Order: sequence, then structure tokens, then C-alpha cells
Amino acid sequence: MQQRAEAFSLFNVFGESGALLGPLVGVALLGVDFRLICVVASVLFLVLAVVQIYYLPARDGVEAASETHFLSDWKEALANRAFVLFALAMTGYFVLFNQLYLALPFEVERLTGSQTGVGVMFALSSLLWVAAQMRTTELLKGSFRPPASITLGLFLMGAAFLPPLVAGPLLPVEGGALGSVTLAAAVNLSPVIASALILTVGMMVAKPFAMDLIPVLSDNRRLGTHYGLYYVFGGMVAASGNAVAGGFFDLARATGLTALPWLALLIVGLACAGGILALDRRGKLGARETGDLQELYEEETLNRQA
Repeated sequence: MQQRAEAFSLFNVFGESGALLGPLVGVALLGVDFRLICVVASVLFLVLAVVQIYYLPARDGVEAASETHFLSDWKEALANRAFVLFALAMTGYFVLFNQLYLALPFEVERLTGSQTGVGVMFALSSLLWVAAQMRTTELLKGSFRPPASITLGLFLMGAAFLPPLVAGPLLPVEGGALGSVTLAAAVNLSPVIASALILTVGMMVAKPFAMDLIPVLSDNRRLGTHYGLYYVFGGMVAASGNAVAGGFFDLARATGLTALPWLALLIVGLACAGGILALDRRGKLGARETGDLQELYEEETLNRQA
């Protein structure tokens, strides 16, 4: 139980390693033949499926498979008010996370005139995630209660949009003004890079503890259903959130109010962080509806030491 946060951190590390190496391998293979990319990707998925089937251990003593319809499982999960409120508060995570692939690349193109900087931004984000995820989770777990870490992560994710909010109206600068096109490009790109890195840190802080909290809120029942609904809520809000964000960027382009979309994203992060904080203070994120999650962690740690 007490290793769940670390497990999710390790999952993030491997996922980001793939996100870093995948495009590089893909670009190399693209120079040979696109069909080769398709074959390599298919083989990789096949190998992963076989490895998981072979190495994933059988689980003894788990809840027997339900004979009820899956809608009954959904009904049980949706009746879990603490879980639903938590999942709704976390939808902002998905909205903000997606801006790494929507808003920030748009801003790179606006400020530099090309998409070249997007690769640099993704590479730096992935490297930071791979290098610091495990250590970040270890430090936070020893210093903060899980809901506090989630709140901090969401706050950082919202604050990540402060650099383009503040610097956006002043940019882009022309190469001639600084005497160097390269220097001008670096200046123009710097708020986007800062935003991507802060956003990455926020995700590193929030995600492992959010994933760790779901089994606690579900009392380790219907875990697949609870995780599935968590992502359903997040995906639905992220899709609509991306549409709204796109509308804000169109409005900003039409009116010259470049700070408008960044301000909206900042508010989303702060609102969701406030939502998690409010739920925690009302005792909704406790190990048992009215309990303290940290007490559960301390109890498990003492049991392990004993």
C-alpha cells in the first residue's frame, strides 16, 4: 500500500522516457520508410503485451469477479461522493496538462515564427520528468500529506502560465533590437520554456499522489471502475476545455488581448487547487470518510516496521 505513490512515479518516469526517445526513433525511421515506423510500433506493442502477460503476477485474495452488470459498478462508484468530488476537482489537471500540446506550441509559433522550439520544449520537459520524478515524490511523501501535495501540484500547474501571461504582451522582440537573431529567439522562447518546466514540476508533484488517493477513496473496491471514471471525467472536461482554450486564443488574436487565455488557465489551476484544499479541510479526502489520510500512511509504515 505505502509504495503506490512510488510505483506511479516510476510509471511516469518510464512513460516520459518513451516520450523522449520515441520521437527521436520515429524521426530516424521516417527517413527510411513510413511503413517501417508502423511495423516497429506494432511489434513494440506486441512485445509489451507478451511481456505483461508473462510477468504480471497473479493476484491472490482479491475480490471475486462480480456477476453484476458494469453499470452497477458505475453506480457504486458514482454514489461515492468523496471520490466524485475529488475526480471533478482534478479535471483541471487534465485541462492544464493538455496545454503542453495545445497552447504552448501555439505560443512557440507566435513568438518564434516556427515550430522548431516545440521539440526543445518537449525534450526539456521529458528530461526533467525522468531525472527528478522519483526524488520529488520521495521528498514530498516525507514532508507533506498527500492532499497537500496534490494542492501544491495544481497550484504550480496554474502558476506555470504566469511567464507567458506577464511576458507575452512584450514579445516577440526582433533580432535586430538585440543584435542577434539567436539571442532574440532565445528571449522569445524563454517564457514558454519556463511555463513548460513549471507545468511539468506541477504534474510531477500532483499525479502520483492523486493516483495513490483513488484506492483510499474507493476503499480498494472496484478499483478499475474508479480509475476508469476518473479518466472519463478528466477526458470529457479536457476535450471541452481545449475547445474553450482555443476560443480564448482566437479571441486574444482578434482583440490583441494576449494575456486573456493565460489568465483563464491560471484561474483554472488556482480553482482546482482550492477545490482540493476545501475537500481536504472538510474531511472528504481522509483515509476513511472522516479520517486523516496521513494517519493511514503512518499506520501502514508502523505495521511494515513491526
